[in-house]
Amino acid sequence: CWVLGTVLIAVGILATVSCLREPIGVYDEGILLTNTQLLMTGRVPYRDFYTNYPPGVYWLLATLWKVFGISPLVERALGLAVHLALGLGAGMLAGRMLGRRVSWATIGVVLVWLVPLETVPYAWLIALVAAVAFCELCLRAKAQPALRHWFCAGVALGLVGCFRHDLFIYLVLALGAWASLAWVAGGPSRRALPSFRECLWVGAGAMLPLITLWGPTLALAPFGQIVDDLYRDQVRFVMPARTLPLPPLLRLVDTGSLPFRVPAFLASSW
Repeated sequence: CWVLGTVLIAVGILATVSCLREPIGVYDEGILLTNTQLLMTGRVPYRDFYTNYPPGVYWLLATLWKVFGISPLVERALGLAVHLALGLGAGMLAGRMLGRRVSWATIGVVLVWLVPLETVPYAWLIALVAAVAFCELCLRAKAQPALRHWFCAGVALGLVGCFRHDLFIYLVLALGAWASLAWVAGGPSRRALPSFRECLWVGAGAMLPLITLWGPTLALAPFGQIVDDLYRDQVRFVMPARTLPLPPLLRLVDTGSLPFRVPAFLASSW
C-alpha cells in the first residue's frame, strides 16, 4: 500500500508543480489576485469591491505577499501547500480508520484527484483543510482528553468560516444533526458526545478567528452589502446559472491520443 501511495504522491506532486508556470486564470485566479491587491491598497471587502466568499483568503495571501513579495508564484506556492496539507490530513484520517498512523495511498489519491484544479489556492480548499484539521483535532481530544485540545479544534472550526461561510454552515448543521441523533439514541452514542464544558471550549476556540476576521469587516462594511454579496446574489443569479444538465457521461468520444473511442467520463477530468 505504501509503494502505491509513494508512486501516487510523486505523480500528484510532479503534475501539480508543472502547473506553476501555466498562464494566469482570468476568472478564479484573476479575482483572487485582484482582490488581494485591492485589500493591500486599503480597500475594504464588500464595501469597496465584490466578493462572494469571506475575505480570509485575501488576508492570507496579502500576508504572504508582505513576507515574500507580490508575485503570482507566491499565490501558486500557497495553492501547492494547500494540496499537500489536504492530502496529508485526509491520509491521517484514513490511517485512523485502518488502525495506522497514516494512509499513504489516501494521500496519493487525494493529490492526484486535486491535479485538475492546478495550483490556484481556492478558498474552498483552504476551508476544507481547516475542516479536516477540525476532525483530526476532535479525534485527538477524545483520545487524550484536555480542554486545550478542544479549544484548538474550535479554532480550526472557526477558520472554516473565515474562508468559506457555506462550508462552515454545512459543517455546523451536520454536527448539530449528528449530536441530536446521538442524544436521542442514548447509551454509547450519547456517551460518545463531548461534554457541555468541552463544547464550550470548542465554541470559544471558534470565536477567536471568527471575531478577529469578521469584527473589523462588519465594522467597516455595510451589513446589507455583505448579505448581498454572500447570499442574495448567489441565490438570485449564481445558483440558477449553474443549474446545468448532466453531460452524457457514457457517450463515446475521441481523445486524440488513443486509437479508439472511450466513454466521455474517461476522456475529461470533469
